[in-house]
Amino acid sequence: MSYLSYHLQTNVTGWLDAVARCKPRALKVFQIEMGNDTKAVSPDTLIVFRHHIEHQQPYLDRAGEGPAQARDAAAEFINRFEDSLNRQGGIDYVESLNETYATGNPETLRKAIAFDIGFCEMLAHICPGVKPIVFTAAIGNPGHNEYAPLLPLAEACAAAGGAFGYHAYHPVVNGVSFVGSAGHQRDLHLRWCVIDDFLIATGRRVDWFLGEIGPIGANNDGYGLRANDGWKHGGVWGGDRAACVEDLAAFDRLLAGTRAAREGRLLGATIFTSGPGWKHFQIRQPILDEIADYIQANPTPEPAPEPRIVDIIDQLTMEPENGHYGERHLSGIHGHVVHHSGTRASLTAEEAAYYHVNTKEWPGIGYTFYIVPDGTIYQTNPINVSSYHVGDLNHRYIGTCVPGNFWSVQSVAKPSLAQERSLRWLHNVHLPAVLGRSIPLLGHKEVPGAQTACPGDNWDWHKLDESGGVEPDPDPEPFEVVELRVATARLNVRTGPGKAYAIVGQLWQGAELWAEHVTTNSSNGDKWACFAELWAAVRYNGVALMEVVE
Repeated sequence: MSYLSYHLQTNVTGWLDAVARCKPRALKVFQIEMGNDTKAVSPDTLIVFRHHIEHQQPYLDRAGEGPAQARDAAAEFINRFEDSLNRQGGIDYVESLNETYATGNPETLRKAIAFDIGFCEMLAHICPGVKPIVFTAAIGNPGHNEYAPLLPLAEACAAAGGAFGYHAYHPVVNGVSFVGSAGHQRDLHLRWCVIDDFLIATGRRVDWFLGEIGPIGANNDGYGLRANDGWKHGGVWGGDRAACVEDLAAFDRLLAGTRAAREGRLLGATIFTSGPGWKHFQIRQPILDEIADYIQANPTPEPAPEPRIVDIIDQLTMEPENGHYGERHLSGIHGHVVHHSGTRASLTAEEAAYYHVNTKEWPGIGYTFYIVPDGTIYQTNPINVSSYHVGDLNHRYIGTCVPGNFWSVQSVAKPSLAQERSLRWLHNVHLPAVLGRSIPLLGHKEVPGAQTACPGDNWDWHKLDESGGVEPDPDPEPFEVVELRVATARLNVRTGPGKAYAIVGQLWQGAELWAEHVTTNSSNGDKWACFAELWAAVRYNGVALMEVVE
């Protein structure tokens, strides 16, 4: 069924009739008695309760003093409502403190996590049978490089049968929704999916509850969210109920395609808000009923189909007698170059490979990806292979071909909408996930030193680039593999270059390894070595922990 539901700060007119009709997956309430009212008309709806308080900082400060103090602080918070909750029942989940997770503030992040771990431990003791919702983070928090500290919280949450509770608003600017923008998804309304993938990669799985969602105002680029501008604001949907519901339906379809939804780990998503204040966000009649109509009519939202990547590397023509493509480290990739084939749009990847091998006498096809008119993405080379497509700069760029001739002198053709959609997804979602960072998208003719009209001038590939259009960095130093030896008694192995990353193992004195990459922290001079996608310190606080093997 639909993942959408209501965020009810109070019992607004018609709320119970709407709930009885649409029977949502989950409902968020601020009044405990609304739980039993809901269960009477929709027994299967999960009820999430939030206890609102004005001053949260004292709880965080106590939690930061240590685990025992965190449990005491959580117990004091829970005791504010436990009598009514245990007496009345009807509540399945209780939310922790609201929006306490910050970006770029490790101390605040540490305190928020400490409190939430205490909350997971104490809620079951004080309110048996009720589960915790923790990590009720404001949209866009914490930073993409700050997920490792969440690992112990994920373990505590899973042990308590609880869920993470991210707030997943999506930007709308003057009637233009960014709900489908891959870059905004990664940074804003689907940032929780990025966190979910990180947790799964470390062997942890949690349920999710999106406790606040809906359209929100922003700057023209879809960033710089405006906390007071909801769907009724003139710079958002201007009160257009039909447009707002259609936009929410698009978000609902997006949710249905997430990994958590496919695995049954997404509890629901509640639309902010019904209750006092927040005049531009109000979900009251008649839109209250119109949302119920949508939920009732869409018991199973169809997810927006994700582009497919089909690996055909081993199926394409290759010729060892023409030599072999070299390999490169992913850290040396500085851009993504799009090509057209300059031929008919129906040219296949195999035909392109045959031409490159037999006419150009290359080892194999020159592209890494090949996107055909129906939007299918074929992977034609591994990303770490430096195939031929931009002359002396092959090592710097990933190459993608969109077959067709898009040069106005010879044609009026443009890529299909499916090709553009797939290129957008490949560039803004898939490649950043593989590389761990965004890179700019260039046309072949924009590569330094290129003398070509490729990929034509009938289309604007720049509109598909959500990286910010950053210019490529200067040519990096040549990459060199280094053999290192552990020079200290015991050395921690981590998931990333820094103490904030999780420890996944240890190396003992005398152990030798080949480092694929060594990076230096410009602020303190610490050095970290990468090997097999894991990291260990080479120099830390001025002390050498590893030495080069001569």
